[in-house]
Amino acid sequence: MKISVKWMLWAQYVKMDGRCTICFRVTINRKTKYYWMPFAVLPRNWDERKALVKSNEPGSNRVNLYLEKEKLRVDEIAWDLQMKKKVSLFEFDKAYLNQAAKTDFVGFCKQVYSDTIRFKPGTVRTHQPILKRVSKYKPDLLISEIDQELIRDFKNYLLNTLSLELSTAEKTLKTMQARLNDAKEKGIITENPFDKIKYTATNASKQYLIGEEIERLEKLYEAKTLGNTEQKVLQHFLFQCYTSLGYAELKKLRKEDIQIEMVNGQRSEFIRLMREKTGKPISVPLIDRAKEMLKTGFDIGPVFRPFTNQTMNEYLKAIMVEAKIHKSITTHCARYTFSTIGLEKGIPFDVISNILGHEDFKTTHIYATYTDRLKAVEMEKMNTKKARQLS
Repeated sequence: MKISVKWMLWAQYVKMDGRCTICFRVTINRKTKYYWMPFAVLPRNWDERKALVKSNEPGSNRVNLYLEKEKLRVDEIAWDLQMKKKVSLFEFDKAYLNQAAKTDFVGFCKQVYSDTIRFKPGTVRTHQPILKRVSKYKPDLLISEIDQELIRDFKNYLLNTLSLELSTAEKTLKTMQARLNDAKEKGIITENPFDKIKYTATNASKQYLIGEEIERLEKLYEAKTLGNTEQKVLQHFLFQCYTSLGYAELKKLRKEDIQIEMVNGQRSEFIRLMREKTGKPISVPLIDRAKEMLKTGFDIGPVFRPFTNQTMNEYLKAIMVEAKIHKSITTHCARYTFSTIGLEKGIPFDVISNILGHEDFKTTHIYATYTDRLKAVEMEKMNTKKARQLS
């Protein structure tokens, strides 16, 4: 049985700078699998015939040296499988990945993230900065090099060199731990070095806005004293707070996703689309304030054209200062705000969970915050005559 190997650029995904990741494709008995390298180059700097990087690509010598070693390793594995008469994609995958001393951590992660069933595009995008931090810390980090000492040193690097928040650093380590568990399942390592570390993620407080703060932002929006860019960002953020949409859903929301239905004899509008992160369908009834922010005109096409998530977060900082709200607010805080205010308004917990598009209540508990005001209102019920009689 023949083993076919082809080296190429992964043109299906182009990075912001126009580069494509180098990979190779293995085909055995009509079954195919791709393996990604930890390098990306511009298509014009890729020699397709030689399957090497052209000399005008920065760092071409180092990349080509790596590729030549990988090609030799792939050929050796293919030859060995032929001799042992164990030619199958499973055996090739096992032989190629079952070498921690030769397996690049970032390259392995990219291989794992290529599973589009397990990882949604939004999740992969959020993990890209984490892989970049690993690459900055130690280029070509091998899985075999990751031990308890390196993990502690990497954490210090994240906190002191990159000046990341503790919660961000621990999220990076948690992701590394998860990918090493994947490596363990594939037999690349026998034990995860994180298993020997008493590592518990910090429960960082989630930022959200309360009702009075939303009203302050609404007045600022209605006053139209902000610049055009800030006004647009505030409009999109408030719409998120009214609907629980994440940034990814806000960006892809189209007029066709807004559907009209009759509920209890009244005309109601719903947002119906797939949650980007989970792929689960969500249905969000539109309140009047959200309807007012919808553009009029054509019945098809994007509802909004938001700036990038990073740009919106930068402008939100300035908007919060203008509104005299002393909180670090990002677009994702809109979902925390929606769930928290929803609880205060008396919306049942399971309804909030359904609107958020969560697959279980545990996730909603992370988003929903019981404010002091809500707890005080609920505890006031203990002061009723009937409650006193029970005591």
